[in-house]
Amino acid sequence: MQRFYLSGGFEKHEIEEIHRTALTVLKKSGILIPNNTVLECLEGLRGIQIEDSIVKFDDTLISEILNDIVISSQNKEEVQKGKRDLKCTVGGLSLRYSDLENDKIRDARSTDLVDMVKLADSYELSGVNPLTPVNLPTYIREVAIHKLCIENGQNIGCGIMNSAEQAEFIYDMNEVVGRKTSFSLWTISPLQLGNDSLDMCIRLGKKKNTRVRITNMPMLGATSSVGLREALCQSLAELLGGLTVAFFLVGKEKIDFRLHTLIYPFDMRFGNCIYGSPESNLMDLLSMQISDFYGLPKGPVRGYKSLGKGHDVESAVERALGVFAAALNGWTEFFAVGRTCNDEVFSPVQLVIDIEILHYVQRFVEGYRWKNISDDEYLISKIEEARSGTRTFLEQEETVQHEHAKNYWFPELFNYERLESWLLGGAVPLTERAREIAKVRLKNHCFERGKEEQKEINQIYQKALHHLH
Repeated sequence: MQRFYLSGGFEKHEIEEIHRTALTVLKKSGILIPNNTVLECLEGLRGIQIEDSIVKFDDTLISEILNDIVISSQNKEEVQKGKRDLKCTVGGLSLRYSDLENDKIRDARSTDLVDMVKLADSYELSGVNPLTPVNLPTYIREVAIHKLCIENGQNIGCGIMNSAEQAEFIYDMNEVVGRKTSFSLWTISPLQLGNDSLDMCIRLGKKKNTRVRITNMPMLGATSSVGLREALCQSLAELLGGLTVAFFLVGKEKIDFRLHTLIYPFDMRFGNCIYGSPESNLMDLLSMQISDFYGLPKGPVRGYKSLGKGHDVESAVERALGVFAAALNGWTEFFAVGRTCNDEVFSPVQLVIDIEILHYVQRFVEGYRWKNISDDEYLISKIEEARSGTRTFLEQEETVQHEHAKNYWFPELFNYERLESWLLGGAVPLTERAREIAKVRLKNHCFERGKEEQKEINQIYQKALHHLH
């Protein structure tokens, strides 16, 4: 049985044209780099021309680096055959929190962050801080967030590091607990590298156990052309330009180069990206197809995206379809569970629902176990027994042994019972069941850092307080 699948709508020659145009943009227009230290590092290198702060790249140089990165990535990537295990990661960075007790939306506090890290860790999720507590002072906020994350979860940490100074203390904490430190080299649309992230590359790029992502966020009609083709060309040029700079700043072994969302649909009526819309999913499929064209590893996809306000029908439809479409296209990791109204609010109830969505889609992509019919007469005898009433299918051996159960998913949250039994059981709404699941998981969570690790983390935090204040 072949698996069901989706793909983007490009022909191969159309992707090749986008690629050629992106290289032409970098060769003729270049990318703005507002950092003298970086400009000095690039000065005199083959295939690079610098005019004031504009850096232009020869297309041969970019092609060589891209090919080198693709080969390096493929060598690192574990190729999995057969069953495709889907996974999700927690995300958010949200300034607001949907209270677990009553769904009331309010400003996020440090105690909320601790609880949500524990809830995510109870599912063994990795990812970034679900919340950005507003009660933490900005001068220490990123370090404090990371400290709270690593104290209460195994694989969750501060997601956005804007301060290179704070990032160095986060790096020190990660070394204590044996984690890599990942950060982004941001390309600000159109075609300008972010100075803060360039400083991050300079400070952290050569340290051991660091990885650099190349990131951008062009929005149709706002920070890129409103035309789809032109926007894709610009976005690809931004990422390839950032990749080339990172190659010389940190080296290929430290670069994590993946494509998942090249462009974002922008609603000019409300001034925001329309996450979860049909256009958003279509643009992701096109981006995934371009990624596959290059042979890049499949990275995390923004599957859980919606502008639904809470646990409503819009949120359910948009989030489920986002994960579903990407999974049918062969992508297996989805980030930002629990995040609602794009990234404004984090909800524990939504996190539980999102896990259930993942399990639903996992069951779908697994398909059916196919059993060849090796004995026609045996099948006929089963049919005749059932038809005559001698032995119904419910009484036959395969059913009695519950063979059918191997083909079924039995959900934790969704309810497949009939109306009458549901009413007799108290008619508990799905969101209330999700709320109770979250509460039980929080109560039973028991992760704790070792005493020596905690001691070193506390010392680093005290040093950061003294240095950064």
